Amino acid sequence: MANTHRQGLLRSTLLLLLLVSTARAQQPEWDAPRVLILNSYHPQYEWTELLVRGVREGLIDRVLEEHIHVEYMDERRFVDDQAYEEKLTEVLRHKAARYPPSVIIASDDGAFRYLLRNRDDLYPGTPVVFCGVNVFDPETLEGQTGYTGILEGMEIAGNVRLIRDVQPNVGRIIMLTDKTSFGARMGKRAREVIQGFAEQPPDEGLELELWDDFTLEELYRDVGALESDTALLLLAIHEDKAGNYFSFAEQLPVLSQASTVPIYGMWGALLLGHGILGGRLNDPELHGRNTAALARRLIAGERVDDIPIIEKAVYMPFFDFRQMRRFGVVDSDLPLGSTVEFGPVSFYSQYRSMVWATLGLVVLLVSIIALLLANIGRRRQAETERGELAEQLRQSQKMEALGRLAGGISHDFNNLLTVILGNSEMLLEEEGEAGGSRAGVVKEIRAAGARAAALTRQLLAFSRKQIVKPIVVDSSSVINGMESLLRRLIRENIQLTVEASDTPSFILADPSQLEQIVMNLVVNAVDSIAGQGSIMIRLDSIPEAATTEPGNPYPCVRLTVADTGTGMAPATRAHIFEPFFTTKPVGKGTGLGLSTVYGTVQQLGGTISVKSAQNKGSTFEVLLPRVEEGTAEERAETSHEAPHTSGTILLCEDEDPVRHVISRILHSAGYTVIETECGDEALEVAASHDGGIDILISDIIMPGMNGKELAETLLSRCPDVRVLFVSGHPSDAIDFLGEETFAYEFLPKPLDTGILLQRVREILDGRRTSMETSASET
Repeated sequence: MANTHRQGLLRSTLLLLLLVSTARAQQPEWDAPRVLILNSYHPQYEWTELLVRGVREGLIDRVLEEHIHVEYMDERRFVDDQAYEEKLTEVLRHKAARYPPSVIIASDDGAFRYLLRNRDDLYPGTPVVFCGVNVFDPETLEGQTGYTGILEGMEIAGNVRLIRDVQPNVGRIIMLTDKTSFGARMGKRAREVIQGFAEQPPDEGLELELWDDFTLEELYRDVGALESDTALLLLAIHEDKAGNYFSFAEQLPVLSQASTVPIYGMWGALLLGHGILGGRLNDPELHGRNTAALARRLIAGERVDDIPIIEKAVYMPFFDFRQMRRFGVVDSDLPLGSTVEFGPVSFYSQYRSMVWATLGLVVLLVSIIALLLANIGRRRQAETERGELAEQLRQSQKMEALGRLAGGISHDFNNLLTVILGNSEMLLEEEGEAGGSRAGVVKEIRAAGARAAALTRQLLAFSRKQIVKPIVVDSSSVINGMESLLRRLIRENIQLTVEASDTPSFILADPSQLEQIVMNLVVNAVDSIAGQGSIMIRLDSIPEAATTEPGNPYPCVRLTVADTGTGMAPATRAHIFEPFFTTKPVGKGTGLGLSTVYGTVQQLGGTISVKSAQNKGSTFEVLLPRVEEGTAEERAETSHEAPHTSGTILLCEDEDPVRHVISRILHSAGYTVIETECGDEALEVAASHDGGIDILISDIIMPGMNGKELAETLLSRCPDVRVLFVSGHPSDAIDFLGEETFAYEFLPKPLDTGILLQRVREILDGRRTSMETSASET
């Protein structure tokens, strides 16, 4: 009987435990993180709504949707209302008792100041991440712990400078704000900026004013009577002195129509599209995502006091194309990295086929060559009234401008060529496997693209601003490939003869260096021929016994350029390789061509000599070290090998067609590719990616964050990642990477499929070797 009783009691206990565990399984995850977003303003206020959206996007994969609680203080309409704050506090206390937050996000100054007063009572010990805060002094958090965040800052001074850069004729800038608490804070900061400019004026004659006491009718009347050398900077207008309350969307379009001068602003999506010309704008969604990134670190276990406060939010230059056209502002007036909204659709998004793109590209390249030739002709007709030194400087600047023109347009062409050549390679491979009949057409497309790439490379020889990475190159092929371009450089009464053997003659050089040597020598020869004449270019190889360097014979490739021009006296020959030395009349040359040739030859480890006499022409002889043919064959075979290996590649490229073709090439070789179109997206994807990332492949020039900034940020988080930059013009790397140009791997566009895959494999092999070495040392 006792045993039966004990067995029944045991069964009852087990059943009760089962029911309790089942009930717990059906309850919510009480230990899951909760985030409270406390907003200063009311719902439907555009800044607040966009900021909350950005926070949600940044948290949605880490915090359950139902655990993101959003509260609104409605401070604009209940400012300084003590009774309302007491009722609000009781409501928040009641909610906190049931749903205590793990992290609090305070949006704008009102919520931040409210938590400074009440957090220890309502949410003791809960960490706070603030954002949108404008008024912050060092003593604000004195004696406080548990706070971090992003200071919004006020780009008043930055926007004043932007206005002067975009419209240098502006001599008067009027800042607009109101008497609300937020407007008063903006006004205080504006007066500080005005005082700072008064003490250290950046430009003579600049007048800065602050308007903060008006009705809307008075404002519309006054801005309609402003002089044309004036600009408006909108700080904050939500209420006029008559007590009328309104939003940016309500009053800004009317103000813009009433104004005869452009309006600039600072508050991102709240203003752009409503009538401002532009400004350094703070994007609320990006602000919210960056705030969410700090909250994620707290949820992951970091201590709030170990996370430093970010001193200033991101402000980027944005402009409205319609307002730019209204006030005569063009793209070249804008700061570097500016984004233009509401403009016409880009031409490149409208092309329909690779064939038409190839044909259009060839036509444009020929037009650029004609433009360069026309500019060379005009250079010879320059005025002769200025001094020789001033003329030399002007001609040097003109050549630099031509180089930038050729390089800038080549940048866009090379993006298109990457798409054309990459897709042609893949189509050709597919046609070959399927036995298709379109292989011939695809080969013609690929050949046309390759010719266009060669023309682009020859244009870049004018630029002189290139990253030089020597490879084993067939000098005969380079010289023969230049013949058609060289014939366009000379006059019709000059005969050109090119004698370059079809047998390969290999040297270690960047192809652009050899092209630059030949082009400068030919231009110099053309200028030395007054009437009819001839120019001869010969390329041959000579054995060791024929070399001229004492004590160090070596096999050479010999380049000879001879002309029937006026020739040179011995005194002139002694100085021809000196920079800016020239015997030509003013307007006939800069004296930089031969000095450039001399420096390039020295860089390649070669020598240059000249034989000349007056009225007997000149002969220039360049000797360059020759390398073995086997070296080039091995490189060619390796570079076009399509290795199949594994690795994860983060690809960041803002041009969709270029990104897609690179991704397909890498996918076909067996790599895992994560595609992103901007730096912010790449960093977000990298932060949320579960596996490791082996290589970052990134364009250099992109809207918003450029490639260098992306690489530096990513490497600060993931130091083992390798970086490979690609660009349509090597000068991008020089301009944006600066002294660190050679600290990164670089490939110029158009990308060759085999070279791309070879470089990726070399980078991966190097990374693995480095990691294995580090592991063995540990």
